[in-house]
Amino acid sequence: MNDYSYLLVGGDTRQKHLYKSLLNKNIKVDSIFLFDENNLSEDLEKISNANVIILPIPSTADGTTLFAPLIESKIELAAIIERISKNTILFIGGDNNIFITSKAKKVINVLSDEVMTLKNAMATAEATLAIIIDNTEHTIFGSNILITGYGRIGKILTDYLIALKANVTVCARSKIARTSAELSGANTIGFDRLKDSLNKYKIIINTVPMLIFKQEELKNIKSDTLIIDLASKPGGIDFNAAKYMGLKTIHALSLPGKYSPQTAAEFIENAINNTLI
Repeated sequence: MNDYSYLLVGGDTRQKHLYKSLLNKNIKVDSIFLFDENNLSEDLEKISNANVIILPIPSTADGTTLFAPLIESKIELAAIIERISKNTILFIGGDNNIFITSKAKKVINVLSDEVMTLKNAMATAEATLAIIIDNTEHTIFGSNILITGYGRIGKILTDYLIALKANVTVCARSKIARTSAELSGANTIGFDRLKDSLNKYKIIINTVPMLIFKQEELKNIKSDTLIIDLASKPGGIDFNAAKYMGLKTIHALSLPGKYSPQTAAEFIENAINNTLI
């Protein structure tokens, strides 16, 4: 592992912790578009000299520019991709067709590592509890909470909320998913019953990456309900309609980077080490 020359490109506080961790292990590591902005052309030239490049999670929020919230400039992904050499191992966070054009020896999506993904889901679920506590004036205990979707995040979040004695209902398409949720102690409904049940909940949490809460659904939600969307952009909520109706919505993205960046960096480093060793 120490034979590699690492370059961290962009990212949030997770990347900062990863940089410091690698540096503390006496690993050759550099970064661009992370701590500050220097000369753009000089920074881009560093890309061709690194044999391991680590892009952030997510690597892009809009499909064309680098996810680099700690700097002001917008960095085009294409400018990065075109400078990657054929000897480089490129780690990315999330799928994007632009990476297919890279000359890199290997392109590895860190989020395809199942262990990493499960740990990331745990961190996201844990951060969601903090969002609920910060944005409500009542306890999780005894609250009627709806979770739409029962994937990795939905499952862990259901377990957490049930452990806190919330009244959890899971909305899932699959009968198997609903049965699994019931065995965990949750109530369940199918999406065919979703619209008519929405006025029951104090908190609604969406994990489904498609438009679920359209105007027709939103009009059945009480005005004091907290709606949290964990799905990647554009999310599962018609945010414009929700705003017009005066509903409180939070599109909660990249939560591990905001609430537990040091632990999230450890997850990323472990996933990368498992690939390189």
